[in-house]
Amino acid sequence: MTLEGSPCIQVPLAHDGEFVIYFAGDAMKVDESVLQSARSLLQALGDLDNKVQEACAAECRKSGLHPRYFEGELAYITMSGGSALLHYFGIKVNSEWDERVKLESDEWRHVATTVE
Repeated sequence: MTLEGSPCIQVPLAHDGEFVIYFAGDAMKVDESVLQSARSLLQALGDLDNKVQEACAAECRKSGLHPRYFEGELAYITMSGGSALLHYFGIKVNSEWDERVKLESDEWRHVATTVE
């Protein structure tokens, strides 16, 4: 999926950081239901990110590799209806991966991890 030209919202973070939410599709108009899904995702993002960090810590313990291999930060989100792709990048090591989440019964749930 190409992100160039996709509608997006920049979300400012503390300490001059930010991440971006991209919306799938070519039109510059985003459906209200997708915006509502994005709002609910932002409300759940702290819990979802904690689960991602816990999974990284568990994988680190299992692998025996140095923890720096598992330190990541959210770069951007791509919304597509009732699902989203959380794109992370490594802080200490050059790595990127995606965490797919899905809205089910008004609750965001982790579906899969994809390593690039």
